[in-house]
Amino acid sequence: MVFLLLLFFQESQLKITFVGNNGVSLSDGETTLLVDLPYQSGAYGLMNYHSETIPAKGEVVCVITHEHEDHFDPELFKTKNWQILGPAEVTVHLDPNRVISREPKNKVGAFSITGFNTPHGKVFHLSYLIEWRGHNLYFTGDTEDPQMLLDQSELSIAFITPWLACEVEQRKGIVKAQRKLMIHHMGDGSDEACLGLEIWRQGDEMILEGK
Repeated sequence: MVFLLLLFFQESQLKITFVGNNGVSLSDGETTLLVDLPYQSGAYGLMNYHSETIPAKGEVVCVITHEHEDHFDPELFKTKNWQILGPAEVTVHLDPNRVISREPKNKVGAFSITGFNTPHGKVFHLSYLIEWRGHNLYFTGDTEDPQMLLDQSELSIAFITPWLACEVEQRKGIVKAQRKLMIHHMGDGSDEACLGLEIWRQGDEMILEGK
């Protein structure tokens, strides 16, 4: 009975950890989603990290926005016992048995994952709405177009790049989220915090209680 109560308590909490760049770990102990992880440490002069430190418990699924090295490292992924969701350009050369699906909507453990086609340069790019026990988390990825973000409602947390936040501010748009966190920043405080974004530092964590 004590074990069952402890298991229920763990599964009713979501631990969110900022690893670096756009890389965030979402774990309820039974399932872990790794958004834009693992990436190539230091790619394009951006954030360094050690892949061994990525919080990853239970069933682990990588949720990738696009193929750029600062968001995904296929060779590093191959060394892990993880599964993956993402654009075909990301998964095409990976073991198909490790690719969960290429559908826009997926269910993994207590998570519901919806991918939205959003523009980013010349690559195929997805932004994601991830739902967990009454919480809605939105990850913009690297898109330059804020419209899909502005179309979302009742978000618990929006994870936003500094350049997209400034584009929203310029358009006088409203992001309907309880918290707006800046990720994929330079790390030295040089990015403009438009929309009053909370700047998340590497290693920062938070806990959400399931509703």
